[in-house]
Amino acid sequence: MLTSFGSLLDRVLRRLYAACAVLAGCAIITITLAVMVSIGSRAIGIYVPGTTEIAGYGMAAAGALGLAHTAINHGHVRVDLVLSRLQETPRHRVELVALAASTVAIGFTAWTLYRLAASSHRFGDLSSNSDGLPLWVPQFPLALGFVVFAISLAHLTVLTLLGRAGAAPGVLEGPQQ
Repeated sequence: MLTSFGSLLDRVLRRLYAACAVLAGCAIITITLAVMVSIGSRAIGIYVPGTTEIAGYGMAAAGALGLAHTAINHGHVRVDLVLSRLQETPRHRVELVALAASTVAIGFTAWTLYRLAASSHRFGDLSSNSDGLPLWVPQFPLALGFVVFAISLAHLTVLTLLGRAGAAPGVLEGPQQ
């Protein structure tokens, strides 16, 4: 029962990470379009306000929304200088401590970013740049990305604890009977 629930949860979370990766890709397309509009409009002598800001917002969204998918697929850069010299058991423990500490730190960051976006929405904060955009709009994808990243780090911590961090989707399934 628990393993089938764990397997289902694993698949659902991996789909969430993939959806965030798709949103990160959409943000990159937005950056590209904003830069193209900016370049094209300048070439014909027209100023289109807000393209620089939109590209910046897209950059923040792309970076944050891609974190969880990258983490669960072990795509983040790791410095294994110390880990490579440890035996298997101490290495496993150090990885668990590092993942748990990262989960706490990123969880705090996610909570702070969520509160920032919620406050901006509640107070009706507007960008002081040429776009005049409500600030919660670009802050929301940043907060969402970090919330999902914190979830993925907790997920990785559990997988590492179970000794299955490198496995494919459905890793929490028990042996076939």
